Amino acid sequence: MNQRQRALLWFDGGAGATVGILVVAFREWLAVLQGFPTSLVLFMGAANLAYASYSWTLAARASRGRTLSRRSLAVLVAANGAWALVCVVIVASNWSFATPFGHALVTFEGLFVGVLAFAEYRLLLRSSG
Repeated sequence: MNQRQRALLWFDGGAGATVGILVVAFREWLAVLQGFPTSLVLFMGAANLAYASYSWTLAARASRGRTLSRRSLAVLVAANGAWALVCVVIVASNWSFATPFGHALVTFEGLFVGVLAFAEYRLLLRSSG
């Protein structure tokens, strides 16, 4: 795995961890700003932290020179793609009571992870096969 591929894994984990920590820490404030139930905001933060731990595990393994399995990379790409879809469902199912800020923030997150899934597919998964 080359430097660019490892950097993408570290970036992915860092983005997930940053969002997860901020969302968990400010969940009550964000719930009011977004118009979402606090439990949904907490779920989103926890999901980001769980995802970050997986991405960082792969990044650490790759940085130590270990070969990552095609399956582990496929799980990473699928998780990002799935989270993009979850963001669509969250926006759609909460449309009537979420605030415009809530719509925008979750839509941005969905777009971000969707682009990340595409980049990881191209740089990690496609090049490993």
